[in-house]
Amino acid sequence: MKCSAIDCRPLRWLAPLLLALTGCAREVSDVFDSPVAAVYSDAADRVFVLERGHARDAAGSAHTASIARLLPDGRTEQHRWRDGFSSQAVLAAGGDELFVADGDQLWFFDARSGAQRQRVVLNGTQLTDLAADDSGLVYTLDSAAHQVLRIAGERATALPLPAASKPLAILKAADALWILALNSRAQAMLLRHRQGEPDRQCALGEVGAQSVLLKPDQRSVGVFDPRTQRLQRWDGQCRPLLGWRIAAGGVRPAFLPRLDRLFIPQPRSGRVAVLVAPSQLLADGPGAL
Repeated sequence: MKCSAIDCRPLRWLAPLLLALTGCAREVSDVFDSPVAAVYSDAADRVFVLERGHARDAAGSAHTASIARLLPDGRTEQHRWRDGFSSQAVLAAGGDELFVADGDQLWFFDARSGAQRQRVVLNGTQLTDLAADDSGLVYTLDSAAHQVLRIAGERATALPLPAASKPLAILKAADALWILALNSRAQAMLLRHRQGEPDRQCALGEVGAQSVLLKPDQRSVGVFDPRTQRLQRWDGQCRPLLGWRIAAGGVRPAFLPRLDRLFIPQPRSGRVAVLVAPSQLLADGPGAL
């Protein structure tokens, strides 16, 4: 289906360009158990989808979440590539590894073979987000203590954050760690943390608590707010780039920058929609259209 209905005319310099992408969606034919998150591994050239089931095990625990492995064109390569996780698990990909955080535990898997490489237990934490780069450096968000942890081996070190701030999401992109947080006045801000440099703070408008950070490419970071269905992009210097609208709820989509594709989990239908994004969506500003 062509996307000719999309209006790519510039609005004004550095203003968000809102684009309706619904007409560009194609549904993956396989049906999943409530897919809620997708991440892309460049090294494996695969998309990993977290799907949450509804059954409970013999002990009554809801360890029913599993991970499916998809090809870049959206076809399912393997259902239940890994399983045994709870409904609160989160995913991240970096280098040749897939990382899974669940409760107070963090797993490292080979993204190609699925073999478990490492398991780290961080007692007393509640891990709700993950970030990783291609070197395998891992950060995790501990919502129990409102802190971001850097993982080195089995040791966790808390990163300094502004006083009384509450981190909501983290992402490694544009050669920096990005942290979406609320400040002491409950206002949204985007923090850029780079080794050896002072942290940079970007003030944002009102952002919902379910917002997630996405990586459209290696040079920018995206803030997706499922409440408003708006994705705003920022470059490595905290400057706003173009934004657009995505018809999705409280899920984590995945970008495939090489193919300009976006995978959006759809829990209600049990499917994953694949959007073939027009090249204009990744432009740096109206002047580049």
